[in-house]
Amino acid sequence: IDTDIVVVGAPRRDIDALTDAGAAYVYTRNAATGIWSLSTTLEATNGAAGDLFGSSVAVFDTYLLVGARSDNIGLGANQGSVYVFRRQVNGSWTQEAKLTQADAMGSDNFGVSLAISAGASGVTAEIGVDRHDVSGNNEAGAAYVFFRGGSGWVQQAKLLPDTIGAGDRFGTSVHVQGDRAVVGAALTDTNGTDNGNIYIYARSGSTWSLGGSLPGSGAGHRLGQAVAVFGTRVLAGSPGAPASGDPGAASCRASP
Repeated sequence: IDTDIVVVGAPRRDIDALTDAGAAYVYTRNAATGIWSLSTTLEATNGAAGDLFGSSVAVFDTYLLVGARSDNIGLGANQGSVYVFRRQVNGSWTQEAKLTQADAMGSDNFGVSLAISAGASGVTAEIGVDRHDVSGNNEAGAAYVFFRGGSGWVQQAKLLPDTIGAGDRFGTSVHVQGDRAVVGAALTDTNGTDNGNIYIYARSGSTWSLGGSLPGSGAGHRLGQAVAVFGTRVLAGSPGAPASGDPGAASCRASP
């Protein structure tokens, strides 16, 4: 959601004969009446069966991202992709780009999670790839940052944690605001099996650096299943934490 725009993904929608090709629905609110209405339905221009277009969505101002985490890129099955749409003056949305990572592998899940932020210098998109293999660690995961300045969309960074292991699923969740990005890795084992972890990154110029991390406090807590950042505040979901509370599972404060 962004102001008067809501985007809803429907990744299992069949498009004609294409089973599970997927779609995304854009709703807008009339400022005068407060009534919401469906303004457009987005589909992949080159969609195929099983792409799961709409498995993730993000919107900010005039930019809208739609993830297709099972899109086949080249000869790789289920590598995934992200479509970028831009709102025109007449209110319609047109596809501006299709993003993929430079080192794509099969079954990466590129686009399993998405976030977008815009500022005076350009637009930043953060993309989770939670099944990407890293240094021989299967499904360790990664997150990619793409930036749109004056020359179109370019991959700006590949975010990784300081230590990574097989099955961590780094990139389960992502969020970005301005020059700060957060990544959740819900299945890390640093503090017990599947305790989970969140990682906070900061950008200086075009360089991203890891500023800190926070682990879940117990096995099975899965801290980082969902994340959000606003200013110096970071929120992280921990669906396996006990109802009595997990210190740090609700929120933490990032350094300025």
